[in-house]
Amino acid sequence: MMKKIIEILLQHWYLFPLGFLLMFVPAVYLLLEPWPEYTWPSDLTTVGFLFFALMQLVVAVLCLWKRQKNRLITVVAAGAFCILAFLAVSFFGIFFAGENDHFGARHPIPADTRYSVPADSFADLNPDSTVSDSWMMLCNDCQPGIYRLICYAPSLPDGEIYLKASEITTGTELSIRFHPVAVAQHIDFSKIIDNEKLTIYDGIWGEPYGARIEVWHKDGKTGDCRKITEKVWRVEGWMR
Repeated sequence: MMKKIIEILLQHWYLFPLGFLLMFVPAVYLLLEPWPEYTWPSDLTTVGFLFFALMQLVVAVLCLWKRQKNRLITVVAAGAFCILAFLAVSFFGIFFAGENDHFGARHPIPADTRYSVPADSFADLNPDSTVSDSWMMLCNDCQPGIYRLICYAPSLPDGEIYLKASEITTGTELSIRFHPVAVAQHIDFSKIIDNEKLTIYDGIWGEPYGARIEVWHKDGKTGDCRKITEKVWRVEGWMR
């Protein structure tokens, strides 16, 4: 039985690179689809790519085991072509996917929502030192989706400051880039985030949505984490 299966795999080896290439049809469609409602088609496509790539590797190993040199060269060449095609489509897909990420349009801000709008400059803003918990402000940077953040907080032990962000209507966690900030112990109301860059990747320019941005502190000694403050902002996604 096993011998028969090996013979079939070696005889019809071309089906696996062909199947790999055919997976580009749903992959490109999903890449250009501006309103994806489900994630399972994308997950299924990924599984398809992995299956055909794995089977191609299995066939190559069988060719090596059976010492079928000519067929091995053909199989390896076909595999290399598939890899190059995948890399090329993935590279150009980065730009197409960014232009079709209508996250903001799918998550409009409810009419009764209270939110803040990022400022254009920090120059005329002063922290409210009378606030008992914290004070946060977001400022637009060089492009939509890229922001600058400052935050003041009362007494904190040594540790690290990091952010969490989510869409307000569904609670979906947003894809962001923010480098954690080390904070030394202080006892007064003072600045813990000083003009640090925050990049939000979900969505595109011109389609704002509501994002809840949370500032968290991780204790350097105990590892305990607690939320310092949160605020709802009208944001856009960075078109990378």
